[in-house]
Amino acid sequence: MINSFIYLSAAVIAVPLCRMLGLGAIIGYLGAGIAIGPWGLGLVTNVEDILHFAGIRRGADAVSGRSGPEPGRLWSLRRAIFGWECAQMAACVALIFVACYALGVWIPGTFGGWKTPLVAALA
Repeated sequence: MINSFIYLSAAVIAVPLCRMLGLGAIIGYLGAGIAIGPWGLGLVTNVEDILHFAGIRRGADAVSGRSGPEPGRLWSLRRAIFGWECAQMAACVALIFVACYALGVWIPGTFGGWKTPLVAALA
């Protein structure tokens, strides 16, 4: 019972605060979870309770239809998603690959090469 009060109180405080700052409600929920969790204030430390409430929240999102972006909005953002996001991913992979290759990152017992830095960059 007390955990329910803690979760709801944290959400009621964090979500409107994030909305006032121009951030989304999801950021508020994440911030509330971090604040009250074991690595924050430590108000909730039982992992089973945390997973239980996370499941309830995800179920509520699915029932209310908020499990993802609207298809029309997603279609209007297709160029940004598949264009710029793919370019960002490719640039990050390239930079990490070059750094790993320059530092000589490879699996012990092999003779180096380009495969291990590529796998590290893709990961």
